Amino acid sequence: MMGAQVVDRVADILEVFLRSGPELGVGEISRALDLKKATAHRLLSALRRRNFLTQDPASRRYRLGMKLWELGSAATRELDWVAQVKPYLERLTERTGETSHLAILDAGRVLYIESAESSRSVRMPSQVGRRAPFWSTAVGKALVAHLTEDVVAGLVSRQNPPGVRDGEDLERLNAEMAEIRSNGYVIDYEGLEEGLFSVAVPVRNYTGHVIAAISLAGPSSRLSPDELKETAQEVLATGREISVDLGCPSAALTPVTIH
Repeated sequence: MMGAQVVDRVADILEVFLRSGPELGVGEISRALDLKKATAHRLLSALRRRNFLTQDPASRRYRLGMKLWELGSAATRELDWVAQVKPYLERLTERTGETSHLAILDAGRVLYIESAESSRSVRMPSQVGRRAPFWSTAVGKALVAHLTEDVVAGLVSRQNPPGVRDGEDLERLNAEMAEIRSNGYVIDYEGLEEGLFSVAVPVRNYTGHVIAAISLAGPSSRLSPDELKETAQEVLATGREISVDLGCPSAALTPVTIH
């Protein structure tokens, strides 16, 4: 394989663990990526030598290694504003009893970077480190709604979201994004997972630009549509507080009414 191909294959292998992990064998990885078993074994061995993966000596199965944790910790440190957001997530979860998250848009996909998990037995678990398509989550829609139509069209062409197949579908998506911008929040019913309702709002920095979004999610058994709208007020208030703390000008924070 050429150098660029090797990098792509290594990235593919690591992403398989995000989708199918936490522990995988050579055969599972080779099938998931349509790789020859010998090729997969060679790449896995190289990753193990560099501590990007570890291997159980008994089962011979692989897991993500500490080197990735080190890199992830370094990347998180670069997002120094994330530490400012954590207490707000904790207070939001304490007030509502549901799991809250902070997410950013990374390479056109949602990346969850911080959370405060509910203590209830039935809850949305922490998604930190997980990536998701933008169209399947409330936070994804809250983030993409603030991109230009040209950028949204580029994301659609690369990711092929369901229900968006032609220009007319794209117009409908742009209209939905415009409505989200106008509303200032997104309510999602079972977009990410069956039985899971969520609400998300954008987070703005000192320039007034959207840099992240926060969400609150819980089971539909506790969050009926009416209750979710009431909860949205809490999420909106928290999003505004975070934005103000990050230096967002008051002019960029328009009043919002829950419909």
